[in-house]
Amino acid sequence: MKPHLVSAAHVKYPPRHTKDVYEFFDETGMKQLGKVRLVPAGMSGWYLADFMIYKRFRGKGHSKTLMDCVLKLAKRKRKKSIFLWVEKTNAAAIKV
Repeated sequence: MKPHLVSAAHVKYPPRHTKDVYEFFDETGMKQLGKVRLVPAGMSGWYLADFMIYKRFRGKGHSKTLMDCVLKLAKRKRKKSIFLWVEKTNAAAIKV
């Protein structure tokens, strides 16, 4: 099994965000490496929000893999654009 995203509708977020959260798991499906929140942006796009790899898993290329999973999901859901807003001081996020 490849690293993958799982809908996290059970995560305790405000109701308007619950369905937008995806947990990111490793190849075994046993370790949660991080999560991402995809907020609707119009009819055919998402804002990439709360994109995170948990601290102990950082520096191992998981951000790229998570981004690849997001892009595949966007393609499957026929999204035409993904927006990301990053503080200019957040060097790690800018690399992604």
